Amino acid sequence: MKKTTRVCAYCGIGTDLTNEHVFPECIHKRSSSGGTISIAHTPQGDKAVDAPVQVNDVCSVCNHEKLSKLDTYICELYDQYFKTIVHSGDRTDFRFDFDLLLRWLLKTMYNTSRSRGWEFRRDDELLKYILGEMPRPPIFRVLLQLIIPTQMPLVRGQVRTEAKEISPMGGSSNNLGVARGLGFVQGYRLSLNSYFFHIFREDEAASSRTRELGFRKILNQTLGGCELSDKNRAVVFSSSLDYMTYLKENPILIPQVELAKHRSDQLRKKKPI
Repeated sequence: MKKTTRVCAYCGIGTDLTNEHVFPECIHKRSSSGGTISIAHTPQGDKAVDAPVQVNDVCSVCNHEKLSKLDTYICELYDQYFKTIVHSGDRTDFRFDFDLLLRWLLKTMYNTSRSRGWEFRRDDELLKYILGEMPRPPIFRVLLQLIIPTQMPLVRGQVRTEAKEISPMGGSSNNLGVARGLGFVQGYRLSLNSYFFHIFREDEAASSRTRELGFRKILNQTLGGCELSDKNRAVVFSSSLDYMTYLKENPILIPQVELAKHRSDQLRKKKPI
């Protein structure tokens, strides 16, 4: 029987493959609890684990020489912006390198899709862009939305010891359903604490008018959403949308959040007092 050679998910070369983190290890280390809860896909279903999820299909050159630069950059942004929970009335002067940010967002969604068996629309041009070997392919639109914590109501006459607010989950990534006729072929959502990125790839077969009208509709439906561009700077105001309300409007996320909360509670009980 002929042996099948596994190839790198990015460059397509058949060689020894290495583990690539779905979310950078540096972000896991920077979390306030000393580690983040990840949702792993297993034969028995989704499972919350207190360790970074990895994919074992990336060659050493792509992993350690090309993709690692994106992780280094995003962890710099994490220290400057993403680690901070945004509250009502806050304003963020977000300065960034659009291509480095977009390449990381697409890399993370591609990694997530492979780890969970989801669809990801890819081609050689897109993969080479993620690796930094080609200019940005047409046509991506990116929105940033700053989701605020949900404030917990005070109970009269009772001393409350638990948290006064429910903050957004440390990190998550999911596909976004894109309705037909809006001029898009795929959508993704990736969040880091309060920072929610919405990434859309336009349908080149649709007219520019259809694409623009579709994007304006999405923008109007994204409370507080601000489009990011290669101007590399955006002043973004916190959304009026709080985290728990956001979850109610996006029920696909609720099972993941519940799994993560249950695992976090288990770990907290194991800690010595």
